[in-house]
Amino acid sequence: MLDALDEHFRKHLGRLAGARRFSGGAEGVEVDFDLLSFEPGDAGFAPVVTRGLSAHLLAMGSARTARVELLMLVPEALSELAESRICDIALDVVRSHRAPGRSHVLDQRGQVFPDSAMNALMSVAPVYQGSDFFILDTADERILFPWLMPITGAEAEYVQRNGSDAFETILEASTIDMRDPFRESLC
Repeated sequence: MLDALDEHFRKHLGRLAGARRFSGGAEGVEVDFDLLSFEPGDAGFAPVVTRGLSAHLLAMGSARTARVELLMLVPEALSELAESRICDIALDVVRSHRAPGRSHVLDQRGQVFPDSAMNALMSVAPVYQGSDFFILDTADERILFPWLMPITGAEAEYVQRNGSDAFETILEASTIDMRDPFRESLC
């Protein structure tokens, strides 16, 4: 499975800039995976992704299961902070044994990045990587790659009040680059 992941990353994320191992746990949950950082793309945003989190089979919905790797897209200078956030979310995901749902607000632990209005993360399809990035079918498994998109508190409240479909309508009408952690709020 790792060979298939590596090929998928090479195809969609570009040149690897760095890798480090994360091994830890809390509340009886142990997790081991790699954190991979890639060189920034044309727009200047660097992908940061887990590699190996998909070893955990997670519940998704009432009767389905899924394997996931988590993705963030950040300015290169924020790669280490993104790695820290991904580790927090990965621990939460493994601890709960639940895969992040579509357009689900995952994390509201305060400011995502210094000097940024973003204080939550939302699990969405990774639109900047192309349509064939989100799902990888290997010989044995299907792996999903949700993008942990930083959002503002007002946006998180909007999703909770009006639902993810209403927020996605706003996203689709916007010209704002949602990868930018210093962008204005859409709500």
